[in-house]
Amino acid sequence: MLSVSVVISSIGVTSSIVSCVVNTYMFVTVERRKNDMTLFYFRFLLDVILSVLVAAFLTSDIIYFTFSEKMDSQLIVVIFYIPLLASNVAAVRSIVILFISVERVVASYFPIFFHNHRKFRFKVFIMILAVFYGLTEDIVLYVFCDFQLKLVPNCVAFGCTINACYHQYWITHRMTVFALMFLFSIFLASKLFMLRKSKNVGKNEQFRMNRLALIDIGNVTLFEFFPIFLANQLSKYFNFKSLGPYGISIKMLGCAVEAVLMLYILKGKKRRGSERSNSKIASGKTNCILVKSA
Repeated sequence: MLSVSVVISSIGVTSSIVSCVVNTYMFVTVERRKNDMTLFYFRFLLDVILSVLVAAFLTSDIIYFTFSEKMDSQLIVVIFYIPLLASNVAAVRSIVILFISVERVVASYFPIFFHNHRKFRFKVFIMILAVFYGLTEDIVLYVFCDFQLKLVPNCVAFGCTINACYHQYWITHRMTVFALMFLFSIFLASKLFMLRKSKNVGKNEQFRMNRLALIDIGNVTLFEFFPIFLANQLSKYFNFKSLGPYGISIKMLGCAVEAVLMLYILKGKKRRGSERSNSKIASGKTNCILVKSA
């Protein structure tokens, strides 16, 4: 069954590379003038960091599965601390996505209030709060759950080492965030449906922002919530020893798909903007010619 673990880890590595490249491209090239995109830029950066960590972890897994007899025990221990850091980043990411969904709901239903209170420093406070929240995972693991690292033979998934206390905390946290995201996604989807028939440019911009937020929520639902739910219901078939780190591999596959979809929307927006500008320039030149002819 180790071959299955290698295949799953390879999918995760490939997805991590795609996610890292696309999110880096978006973080560097997408215009940053709009305050509405601040949390999205931070999310792009988090995905880059998460992708690098997961790619390193899963590559180490593949090496372990291939050369397990030659692996140094200290290196094996290091492998388990990489996903712990990745889990911290993923926790920060989930909180940022939750705040993005809240922000989009407020912007959609209370636009005047949102316009008057969308301060950059408030978003910086949210980012700092999310980072501190991510670090609380280590406090829960080592202080409240009294974690002691014990290596499990033929298993290098983080889930093989964590105790029941931390696993319960992790599940509770993720399910709470998923439930809130799902609630806000209903409001966003309703507003998105109403804006589809609108021709107003400002509302169309809001329409695109809401689509980005819904892609975030959709990714979390399909590639994080359902795998966790199925794994809990069918624990007999979903186990780390036989499948390896399937959870993080599925998550990174979702991040890769999400990054490509977001790039398509953002680049499509830029392309349409260029077309409108060229159209206006062409229209202006035509008017000048008509004036001169007259």
